[in-house]
Amino acid sequence: MHRRRFVLAATSVLAAPAVVRAQETLKSAKAGYRLVTLSRDLVQPWSIAFLPDGRMLITERPGRLRVFANGRLEPRALSGVPPVRAGGQAGLLDVCLHPHFAQNRTLYLSYISGDGSGTATTVARAELGDGGLGNVKVIFEALPRSQGSLNLGSRIAFDRAGLMYVSIGDRFQMQRAQDLGDFAGKIVRLRDDGSVPPDNPFVGKAGARPEIFTWGNRNPQGSRSIPRPAGSGRSSMAPRVAMS
Repeated sequence: MHRRRFVLAATSVLAAPAVVRAQETLKSAKAGYRLVTLSRDLVQPWSIAFLPDGRMLITERPGRLRVFANGRLEPRALSGVPPVRAGGQAGLLDVCLHPHFAQNRTLYLSYISGDGSGTATTVARAELGDGGLGNVKVIFEALPRSQGSLNLGSRIAFDRAGLMYVSIGDRFQMQRAQDLGDFAGKIVRLRDDGSVPPDNPFVGKAGARPEIFTWGNRNPQGSRSIPRPAGSGRSSMAPRVAMS
């Protein structure tokens, strides 16, 4: 398995091994960045969520959710993570806190689920407890399932109204991104329990999935952002928190 160093650079997360080896201050036109290696013991780290108490949750694509606390990576992964299909670009992907995490301890995971008959990008809701996750519930699956492990997405973001957006890749089958009856190549908009907001653009449209907010996407996974809705012109991604 390939191991990558986990690096925190100012407000950005960098994963390029060449940059890590340099261990120096990098300067751009507007700012400088001091690279500090925090851990060398992560396997394919994919996403980070910063907890209110200063700890970090880190997903490892093979299917583990790790905790970084008090300057070190805790040796044991958290229990309760749903079964994950890992391989290629598939695995455990994003971790995102509920907007009211400090009160409800709720978080969300996006990951690839399925079996030999096919896989799909999936979102589960869970509560963070001591040593693991509880009350884990799948609230979204990007149907139909299909074969392959490329272009799966997936990022999760919340807007100021508390609505959740999930990005889904086109599964390297570009025509699927144009099919409104297929979740591949889409960004969906959901309530925090996975239900559909009544003002989604395709609610009540025959042949269209009501969860869809934008379509024609390739493999959005590079930043947490809120897209423009369908019908408002070209789908744009205005980055809010850079994650890659």
